[in-house]
Amino acid sequence: MIAIERRDRTVSIASSNAPQVTFEADGVAKAKQTIAAGPLATTATANNNAVVINYEGDRMNDFYVTFSSAGNGQLNVSRHLPGESERNDYRRQRLRQGKQKSTMVGR
Repeated sequence: MIAIERRDRTVSIASSNAPQVTFEADGVAKAKQTIAAGPLATTATANNNAVVINYEGDRMNDFYVTFSSAGNGQLNVSRHLPGESERNDYRRQRLRQGKQKSTMVGR
Protein backbone atom coordinates (compact mmCIF):
# COMPACT_ATOMS: atom_id res chain seq x y z
CA MET A 1 0.00 0.00 0.00
CA ILE A 2 1.17 3.54 -0.72
CA ALA A 3 -0.39 6.76 0.50
CA ILE A 4 0.45 10.30 -0.52
CA GLU A 5 -0.90 13.34 1.25
CA ARG A 6 -0.28 16.88 0.07
CA ARG A 7 -1.12 20.07 1.91
CA ASP A 8 0.02 23.01 -0.20
CA ARG A 9 3.73 22.23 -0.76
CA THR A 10 4.13 19.82 2.18
CA VAL A 11 4.03 16.22 0.96
CA SER A 12 3.95 13.03 3.04
CA ILE A 13 4.52 9.63 1.43
CA ALA A 14 4.08 6.37 3.31
CA SER A 15 4.04 2.78 2.21
CA SER A 16 3.67 -0.64 3.74
CA ASN A 17 7.38 -1.23 2.93
CA ALA A 18 8.97 1.90 4.42
CA PRO A 19 8.41 4.54 7.09
CA GLN A 20 6.62 7.78 6.26
CA VAL A 21 8.67 10.66 4.87
CA THR A 22 7.58 14.31 4.77
CA PHE A 23 9.20 16.99 2.60
CA GLU A 24 8.59 20.35 0.95
CA ALA A 25 7.78 20.12 -2.77
CA ASP A 26 8.99 23.65 -3.43
CA GLY A 27 11.03 23.10 -6.60
CA VAL A 28 14.29 23.92 -4.81
CA ALA A 29 17.09 21.39 -5.33
CA LYS A 30 18.35 19.84 -2.09
CA ALA A 31 22.02 19.12 -2.74
CA LYS A 32 24.64 17.04 -0.99
CA GLN A 33 28.21 16.14 -1.82
CA THR A 34 29.40 12.53 -1.76
CA ILE A 35 32.88 11.14 -2.16
CA ALA A 36 31.87 8.34 -4.51
CA ALA A 37 29.31 10.06 -6.76
CA GLY A 38 30.09 13.77 -6.36
CA PRO A 39 27.21 16.26 -6.09
CA LEU A 40 23.69 14.84 -5.80
CA ALA A 41 20.45 16.84 -6.01
CA THR A 42 16.86 15.95 -5.19
CA THR A 43 14.10 18.27 -6.39
CA ALA A 44 10.40 17.88 -5.60
CA THR A 45 7.55 19.92 -7.04
CA ALA A 46 3.79 19.79 -6.57
CA ASN A 47 1.29 21.01 -9.12
CA ASN A 48 -2.43 20.42 -9.57
CA ASN A 49 -2.90 16.71 -8.80
CA ALA A 50 0.73 15.62 -9.18
CA VAL A 51 3.93 15.34 -7.18
CA VAL A 52 7.17 15.15 -9.20
CA ILE A 53 10.47 13.97 -7.66
CA ASN A 54 13.81 14.17 -9.51
CA TYR A 55 17.07 12.64 -8.21
CA GLU A 56 20.19 13.55 -10.20
CA GLY A 57 23.95 13.37 -9.90
CA ASP A 58 24.78 9.67 -9.76
CA ARG A 59 24.21 8.64 -13.38
CA MET A 60 23.63 4.99 -12.44
CA ASN A 61 20.88 5.89 -9.97
CA ASP A 62 19.25 9.01 -11.45
CA PHE A 63 15.46 8.84 -11.63
CA TYR A 64 12.42 11.00 -12.28
CA VAL A 65 9.02 9.94 -10.92
CA THR A 66 5.56 11.50 -11.07
CA PHE A 67 2.70 10.52 -8.78
CA SER A 68 -0.71 11.73 -9.91
CA SER A 69 -4.28 11.07 -8.85
CA ALA A 70 -6.36 9.00 -11.25
CA GLY A 71 -9.49 9.33 -9.11
CA ASN A 72 -11.50 6.56 -7.47
CA GLY A 73 -8.65 5.67 -5.11
CA GLN A 74 -6.22 5.03 -7.96
CA LEU A 75 -2.72 6.40 -8.34
CA ASN A 76 -0.77 6.87 -11.56
CA VAL A 77 2.98 6.41 -11.26
CA SER A 78 5.21 7.45 -14.15
CA ARG A 79 8.96 6.96 -13.92
CA HIS A 80 11.90 7.78 -16.12
CA LEU A 81 15.24 6.05 -15.63
CA PRO A 82 17.90 7.58 -17.92
CA GLY A 83 19.98 4.40 -17.91
CA GLU A 84 17.27 2.42 -19.71
CA SER A 85 17.16 2.13 -23.48
CA GLU A 86 15.13 4.72 -25.40
CA ARG A 87 12.41 2.19 -26.11
CA ASN A 88 11.99 1.42 -22.41
CA ASP A 89 12.71 4.94 -21.20
CA TYR A 90 9.28 5.61 -19.78
CA ARG A 91 7.31 3.00 -17.97
CA ARG A 92 3.85 3.74 -16.67
CA GLN A 93 2.06 1.83 -14.04
CA ARG A 94 -1.41 2.30 -12.66
CA LEU A 95 -1.92 0.96 -9.19
CA ARG A 96 -5.47 -0.29 -9.02
CA GLN A 97 -7.47 -0.37 -5.84
CA GLY A 98 -7.92 -4.13 -6.10
CA LYS A 99 -4.16 -4.81 -6.22
CA GLN A 100 -2.72 -1.87 -4.29
CA LYS A 101 -4.65 0.43 -2.07
CA SER A 102 -3.56 3.96 -2.80
CA THR A 103 -4.68 7.47 -2.03
CA MET A 104 -3.57 10.92 -3.01
CA VAL A 105 -5.00 13.86 -1.12
CA GLY A 106 -4.27 17.39 -2.27
CA ARG A 107 -5.33 20.56 -0.56
